[in-house]
Amino acid sequence: MNGWRLAAAARELREGDLLEANLPEGPVFLLRTGSGVLARGARCPHMGADLRFAPRRGGRVTCALHAWEFDVPSGACLAGPRDASLFSLPAREAFGAVFVQTGEGALPAFESMEESEVAALPGSRVALACAPLGVALNAFDVAHLGTVHRRELLEPPEFGAVGDVFRLRYASRPSGRAPSDRLMLALSKGRIEVTITALSPFLIVVESRAGTTTSGLLVGLSPGGAGTEVFPVFCVKRSGGRLADALRTRLSRWLYTEFLKRDLVPLTGFALTEGSFQPGDESVRAFLEWAGGVRPGERA
Repeated sequence: MNGWRLAAAARELREGDLLEANLPEGPVFLLRTGSGVLARGARCPHMGADLRFAPRRGGRVTCALHAWEFDVPSGACLAGPRDASLFSLPAREAFGAVFVQTGEGALPAFESMEESEVAALPGSRVALACAPLGVALNAFDVAHLGTVHRRELLEPPEFGAVGDVFRLRYASRPSGRAPSDRLMLALSKGRIEVTITALSPFLIVVESRAGTTTSGLLVGLSPGGAGTEVFPVFCVKRSGGRLADALRTRLSRWLYTEFLKRDLVPLTGFALTEGSFQPGDESVRAFLEWAGGVRPGERA
């Protein structure tokens, strides 16, 4: 599966500062240097203490457990065994965000929009009391589109593994009466075409076409607290005008947010139970098979 992780908004990372990020693989420090961005492991190589909570001075951190000191930009251990160091991971800025590479695979991309064509707006992180896999699974639950999101499917959806990714395509018509539903109905002229692609259980790419408007959503998932930290990046295809793009991006953020807010209650405390699948859950079954399954009752 794809090893890129959505770590932070690029605007949060200022040169000379250490920005903390929590990845599925563990905590890291993000740095901006003259040559780009870099990620360093934020666990002490001695016993694994989390260095995000350690005393720091400039770019140096001192492990609160045994006082090993590290220079984060270079990774070198300054006080402690000289062969101890903080590992580094490749990082790159794209779509207004910082991505960290923890494994193989290409940087996330949209099918219908090149990166240069995209105006992006990173959103605020949201904490959910649900395991990351449960949040990812929800994106591929076709049956809940009608019950939770008030979307009427216009034709049978297509879903399944495509190479290393899992993809769902569907077309729907808004049938709800909320302001966001009514606006989407008017903008889309009754047809919204959506493609949802899981590059891994921790990174999901959404593309939507409503009328003449193409928009996208990047969603990063990381374990956090008692559940999952969700980090969204809202995207639209540029129209050529900076002000128009800014307005369209903010409108896209509002529409996606209103859509996704409806999942907050169903996902709170969500725990998949063994043997609970029913007719209509085929897309969920297929996603779980691709993702490698889930332990019954798993929450975090």
